[in-house]
Amino acid sequence: MNEKRILYVFYQTPNQANGGVNSLWEVIQGLQEYQPVLLTNRASDITRKAKSRGLKVYLFKQNENFGLFNRLFNLILFQFIMLKVFLSHNIKVTHFNDILVLLNGVFLSKLFQKRILFNIRAVKEPNQVYSLKWKIVDLCDYIVSLSCEMKNELLTRLPVKNQNSLKKKSSVIYSIVDLDKFKPASNSVKNKLACEFNFDENQLNLVYPAAFKEVKNQKEFITESLEFVKKNNVHIHFVGDFNEYATQCEEIVSKNKADNHYTFHGFKKDIHEFYYAADLVILASKREGMARCMIESIACGKPFVSFNVTSAKEILEKNRCGLVAKQGDYRSFFDKVLELSSNTKMYQEYAANGRVLAVGKFDKIHNIEQYKSIYFS
Repeated sequence: MNEKRILYVFYQTPNQANGGVNSLWEVIQGLQEYQPVLLTNRASDITRKAKSRGLKVYLFKQNENFGLFNRLFNLILFQFIMLKVFLSHNIKVTHFNDILVLLNGVFLSKLFQKRILFNIRAVKEPNQVYSLKWKIVDLCDYIVSLSCEMKNELLTRLPVKNQNSLKKKSSVIYSIVDLDKFKPASNSVKNKLACEFNFDENQLNLVYPAAFKEVKNQKEFITESLEFVKKNNVHIHFVGDFNEYATQCEEIVSKNKADNHYTFHGFKKDIHEFYYAADLVILASKREGMARCMIESIACGKPFVSFNVTSAKEILEKNRCGLVAKQGDYRSFFDKVLELSSNTKMYQEYAANGRVLAVGKFDKIHNIEQYKSIYFS
């Protein structure tokens, strides 16, 4: 039994689609020899999988009302459960996956002399400022970003005392993708799934995989794409958790009599099947750290079109496996969709490049070794 145990502390939203948590689960699976312990705010598919593998899971009930009293209650409850974990298990490393849980748990981790790793999963929009609470990263031993582009951006934006210290403790570990699940499919598989999902073979079928929320930008995208989809016989397939925001998106489609150009599929566990069926995969979000759908898509050999969010240029443009448009420039975005979908040679080259990149950068064994070197160096 390995005595070096790792505590993973992470916050989960109600969404079934959660790229950050799915990425973390890939890490946890790869480090089972270290008997990972999970501390999170809600039961989910991830916690059920962890328990089925014999891992210890602790839940803290998070009151979603963020008034002062409720914040204090949440903090006290969190501290109590975390203290119980430290007293019950020989934890060597505390791995935080969200700024909220870092704020709640970093001081207790320091008190018990645990090595502290903060894995930052997303960045703010360029016009947004990192508040003073982010100074807490000064207390971390390691800061892990998901791409070089993300790391460099955070180095200039986080409000820390010592930039040189931040630079020394910052590193890059790319997300892990299950390369056996997310892999290129044959044309026969593509056609079979397209038929199953009612994709019209006479249309250009674009898959937009993201939970429905403001930052993922589906509402504005629909409004801006109405003329484009009708003129070019394009069909947008939204795949993601359905909620009030999604209902508003549906209303825009219905109001503009564009139902034959947009489909709302809801959350789908086997998202790779939609990548297979798609002609292209797209995302027009306002901000990202490293869009999980982007790296899953290119692992499937499916080229990707994105706005210029963090990591998009590093992954797509630098490695020629997708195209990137200026943030908010919808005309450029749609032009790139048409360019990539109509140029067979370019499409095939980008598809092949994406798979090669995925095998090289998102492989589990290599990335797990990087985490080990940080945890126990």
